[in-house]
Amino acid sequence: MSEVVFMFPGQGSQFAGMATSLRENRRFDRAMDDCLEALGEVGHRCATAWTSGDPDLVDVGSISQPLLMAVGTAMAACAEDALGRPADIVVGHSIGEIAAAHHAGVLDLRATGTVCAERARLLDEGPRGRLIGVAGTCEAVGDALTGLPEPVCIAAVNGPRQVVVAAPEHLVSAARAALRTAGLATMLAGATEPFHSPVMGEVARRFTAALAGVPLALAARSRMVSSLTAADLQDVEAVDPAFWGMQLARRIRFWDAMRHLDAPGRVFVETGPGRVLSGAARQLTSVREGTSRVVTMFPSSRTDRSGAAWRESLTTLAGLG
Repeated sequence: MSEVVFMFPGQGSQFAGMATSLRENRRFDRAMDDCLEALGEVGHRCATAWTSGDPDLVDVGSISQPLLMAVGTAMAACAEDALGRPADIVVGHSIGEIAAAHHAGVLDLRATGTVCAERARLLDEGPRGRLIGVAGTCEAVGDALTGLPEPVCIAAVNGPRQVVVAAPEHLVSAARAALRTAGLATMLAGATEPFHSPVMGEVARRFTAALAGVPLALAARSRMVSSLTAADLQDVEAVDPAFWGMQLARRIRFWDAMRHLDAPGRVFVETGPGRVLSGAARQLTSVREGTSRVVTMFPSSRTDRSGAAWRESLTTLAGLG
């Protein structure tokens, strides 16, 4: 039997109206409503932004982050139903790590909603900035940023030549100029905050304090690999508020986490909108050699207007159960 890996995407994978068409699926609709309810008042804001189709609203962290959790969780519920069991392994990127923790059993839905709502509230009060996608190696990007003020840093490594740089608002232009001078192509990701950088340190500390009363479980139903440590989540980490809270200010090592999971006989499923994580998974040795494969559930509304990828993904998962 193939081992199934659910990959939960994070900031930058969202787009206006993402997965709204899946409301026609009864399981997705019910799971989405449960997530929005667990988010409380934040859920009402997310629902309004989600159905508005306004890309500017969806890119704001206090909206996009809890909304990505909800959409990813609802997609995972459908994937689990088709598979007939929970995922064998989960991994998440940024806010996707919270969704992964919920699926794994570290956080129940009520706690997940509380965590994401508090994170959203603090993001509204936090610093502004941007995330910059860069086509280059970690070493080349690091060299290009030499000489820039410390707040500009590598925020995530998503692939061999897929790096994300975080910069506070007043340094975004300088960061992009330095990267272009080094011959590296850049693009701005959909974000209004410099996630996973020291600039988010105070928000992360306040978030950690807010998590002190949130119940965290040791008994997980799926193996979880953390994109912070690029290793299996340890029991001591699972119940540590600082592990989850300080994630906002620490680098995401998604590519290292994926390499940790690179083994034959696995099916990597992107349980969320977009294809960012699917693209990373397709660069794994086992996938390139054809001994593992990748399933993208919902690429985008622009490339899959008929919902063919969604139906095909559920059929594929049903065949693995």
